[in-house]
Amino acid sequence: MASDERHFSEPMPKRRRADGEKHGRCKLETLAEYLEERGGSKDLVTGWTTSTEIRKTGNSAGSSDSYWFSPEGTRFRSMAEVARHFQLGPPKDQKKQK
Repeated sequence: MASDERHFSEPMPKRRRADGEKHGRCKLETLAEYLEERGGSKDLVTGWTTSTEIRKTGNSAGSSDSYWFSPEGTRFRSMAEVARHFQLGPPKDQKKQK
């Protein structure tokens, strides 16, 4: 499977080395913003990595799956799953529906 992995704490390269590296960095930045919207800190993802795998077979061949990995190696399949791991709630600005 094709894989793209990048650590959040690494500085951005001055030039693009590969689209995959930029994509991995962007996924972690998006996760950091997502956690911050839910009352967390962007620092929560320090040391985390992301991996995007392309499906090779089946009806969904060519589709991609993204995973987030904690520094301990725990794999998460969605940003919502990571937020639950940190016991974070819905976005701060979301109002309850009556």
